[in-house]
Amino acid sequence: MKATWIFLIVLMVILVGCTGGSVGPVDPPVVVITKQPKVTLLTISPDGGVLPYGDKAMISWSSENADYCLLNNETVKTVGFVVKQLFADTNFILLAKTDKLSSSPTEKSVKVGDWTTSRLGLLTYKDPWMLKNLKYLQDGQVVADLILTDEEKTDTYFFTLEGKLKYCKTFGVCNDNEIWSFSSDETCILMGKDKVSYLITNLVKNELVFNIDSNYNGKPAKFEQTYWRSISQ
Repeated sequence: MKATWIFLIVLMVILVGCTGGSVGPVDPPVVVITKQPKVTLLTISPDGGVLPYGDKAMISWSSENADYCLLNNETVKTVGFVVKQLFADTNFILLAKTDKLSSSPTEKSVKVGDWTTSRLGLLTYKDPWMLKNLKYLQDGQVVADLILTDEEKTDTYFFTLEGKLKYCKTFGVCNDNEIWSFSSDETCILMGKDKVSYLITNLVKNELVFNIDSNYNGKPAKFEQTYWRSISQ
């Protein structure tokens, strides 16, 4: 019996030595919870209806649990907005992202009118303008109707979306050094670095009329320019 107890004591010493001491509770494994990124907001202003050609829309968004977002595959902040000038129907797709996870896509669309729905579209349409007539007016009455040469009648003018006025002579030489812009209310065309103001009195698909303050025979007058164009199909 005594030998049995001695054996048990030796065995316990050996076991304790092998385990480095008394056996305590084992810590549970650390579980890292990764939250799923998600889009919380995607709005477009103005909202609803048809946006006139070339007008601007503001796209706003926000997200949660994201490191960054992708707006139409462009990396953007997790919360923010951008302003876009639109010339055609546009679909915006937003993803909230981390290095390993992605939200499901959130989409918003903007419907944009054709070139006839805005003054910008009417002025900058692809077909060129040609000079129709030049007149001086006093008190609303024509006091001088200038005679145009055949060359002046066939020279062409393009107002580009980039803010250039491209002028092409009949024999093919073009110049686009002149710059243009609209006044804030789009009632005037501002020409050149000095932004000389020409008041628009008519702008439709096939006619452009504008004038500028001038003088004729020593009296105040309006110098009126009328342009026309043929619309291609």
